[in-house]
Amino acid sequence: MAAHMTKEELREDPVLEQIQEILAFIERNSKWILIGIAVVAVLIVAGSSVRRARIRANAEASELLGKAQIVYVQGNLTAAETQLRELLRVYPSTRAAGTAWLYLGNVLLAQGRSEEAFEAYQKALERVGKDPVKVAGAHRGMGKALASLGRYADAALQFEQAAALATPLQVEDLIDAGRCSLEAGDKEKAQQLLKKASDLKGSEAYPELDLYLAAAEVT
Repeated sequence: MAAHMTKEELREDPVLEQIQEILAFIERNSKWILIGIAVVAVLIVAGSSVRRARIRANAEASELLGKAQIVYVQGNLTAAETQLRELLRVYPSTRAAGTAWLYLGNVLLAQGRSEEAFEAYQKALERVGKDPVKVAGAHRGMGKALASLGRYADAALQFEQAAALATPLQVEDLIDAGRCSLEAGDKEKAQQLLKKASDLKGSEAYPELDLYLAAAEVT
């Protein structure tokens, strides 16, 4: 069996010396240590509260968005606008806010308020992140708003950006880009866009495509 350490050896043991130093430090600074522990506890509780509040806000915003979408589909544009604006006022930083801006753009465009709609789609583009369908939707909406304002060249660029994201509406986006290029007087650009649309699967579902192609023939 190993011999017990003498008192002198215990006093000279470096581990015990470190323990004694730590205990002495705690005794001298106990007040500040307790304050530090309290601060950490408060920060943990605050962080947890913020997370819960964020989850609750996202859930409430999503519920309000769902109600706005229902009345929009039903054709009640006034109610849809009211609910969407309320969502954006109360929950501007939620995930639902980007989609709400898209729908608000749709509502305003349907009411003939093209400039306001364009601004709403711009806001949507800033908030929808990298979701290609929503990004394309924002560009598409801006294209429609610009076209209704007679700014066909700018509208064509927006439709072309939407088409570049290759969403299920790509053919339609290319056709709209070509149509706006025609309106802007750029037949060569229109022809390029419309031929690209005709080469894509599903283009047969758009009988107007042949008419636009004929109109775009460069003579």
